[in-house]
Amino acid sequence: MKYLYGVPLLFLLLTSCAKDKKEEEAIDRAKTDWAVYKLNGNVKAVTEKSYLYANGVKGPSGRENQMLRDTDLQFDAKGHLTNLKTYVTETAVSEEFVHEGKDKIIKRIQYVEGKPGIVTEYLYDASGKNNTSITRRNASNAPVDRIEMKFRGDNMVEKTTFNSQNHPIDIITYDYDEKGNVKGENWFVGIQTVKVRSGYKYDDKNRKIEETRYTPEALISRTVYAYNDNDKLVSEETFGTDGKLEYSEKFGYDDNNNLLSQVTVQPGENSRSEEIYTYDKNNNMLSMTFSKSGVVVNKVQYAYDKNNNLIAAKAMDGAGKVRDGRMYKYEYDANNNWTKKIVTVNGQPQFIEQRTLSYY
Repeated sequence: MKYLYGVPLLFLLLTSCAKDKKEEEAIDRAKTDWAVYKLNGNVKAVTEKSYLYANGVKGPSGRENQMLRDTDLQFDAKGHLTNLKTYVTETAVSEEFVHEGKDKIIKRIQYVEGKPGIVTEYLYDASGKNNTSITRRNASNAPVDRIEMKFRGDNMVEKTTFNSQNHPIDIITYDYDEKGNVKGENWFVGIQTVKVRSGYKYDDKNRKIEETRYTPEALISRTVYAYNDNDKLVSEETFGTDGKLEYSEKFGYDDNNNLLSQVTVQPGENSRSEEIYTYDKNNNMLSMTFSKSGVVVNKVQYAYDKNNNLIAAKAMDGAGKVRDGRMYKYEYDANNNWTKKIVTVNGQPQFIEQRTLSYY
């Protein structure tokens, strides 16, 4: 009889394991924010810090790209981003974002001298999809401004901006066609005078093919769009009030929908530029060549490791002379996420980036 007692227990353990495995398999990683940030495994949090690096010694905070910040990221068990912090120094917070997934912001806090300065709150309708208001307040909790959005179904029909005294300062209204595409946009200064109107046209695949902007008195511009069979934009042409071409862009793609070429023309400035791109089998960009008026101005080449992380970048002028060369060396954890990156610039190690990851 003692063996029979173990049967129900074994059954419960097996079914529990099967349930856990099913729940794990139910997560489509391609649709998670883990995929957006190129993270492997069920990451709970990742902290990334960058420092100056010389003679094998880590120095003060410093970044290869001055536009980027040190970060703290937090995720829920399904791979949705829940919190993001950026830093101006190793410990001084610049901004903090509260998320329900990367594309849904709940709150943004901008810090001044280490303390919350401007706090922005985002509210949504019952569906959780449509952002109905954005309110900014200062450190004293006094209102700075507010934006209110009204919807008809999932279509936003009105957006009103209020100042700190809660007076409307501008309104934008939207008109839709029978397919739910925006066909008209009206921008009011204050609440009465229309300053700018926009009109839109679509093809039978609901792709925008024309946009017209005008004041009550005259046409401002008209832009025409064209697409390929994969719905990728291949041409964008903007015409001025006199009907003459002011600006155009043409795009080419490979079979994987990677951008191969972009040609920009500005007739008024007698300007024509072209960008040409190449890729490897994993869709990593291998090179970018920029030409102006048919003359190569510069070219950049890239190389990657087996984890598709950048390991080399070389920038050259039109004559092929190397102007900047960079190498990237990584260390990885058991989940193949990099934990340390050393950046070498023109033969000299200059930066070290370190990541600390925790997992569910």
